[in-house]
Amino acid sequence: MSQFLINREASLLQELADEFDMPIGEVYRLAMIFTILEIDPLKKHTGGIFVFERKMKLNGYGFLHQVPPNDCIVDLRFAWELAKRDSKTARLFVAELQRKKKLDFEDVQLWLEVIATQFAWSSFWSVRHPMQKGRDGFKLEAEVYQKLQGKVEDRARREFQQ
Repeated sequence: MSQFLINREASLLQELADEFDMPIGEVYRLAMIFTILEIDPLKKHTGGIFVFERKMKLNGYGFLHQVPPNDCIVDLRFAWELAKRDSKTARLFVAELQRKKKLDFEDVQLWLEVIATQFAWSSFWSVRHPMQKGRDGFKLEAEVYQKLQGKVEDRARREFQQ
């Protein structure tokens, strides 16, 4: 981003802070809230305010986070960052699984948890992504995760019933 835009934005925020006799940090926070509400394709939020918490530690790869309900009030910027972190954690975990010759029951349980989390994020972004093209892409991704979950469950049933 150019230095001009950064200076211009700071100048605008300071003008608003002066006009409304508010700290510039509070003006910035309100501007972010209005921006998020403006880009959010969901205009009626019936699910209340969502607060993120850690969901589970994934064998030293990181944490998988709770995924917000599709209809809640949530900071989409923060949700995007957590979804990216969960995706990175999932890639690391799956890469480790691919190096194993045989998966044990715990591996499969964790794999299913990873798939469920990725499915939940894809479902969330299929509704809440600011761009229609993004929502369409995440809808397709959710379908892939749903099919993958079924395949992993079938494989686990076959391997662990013996």
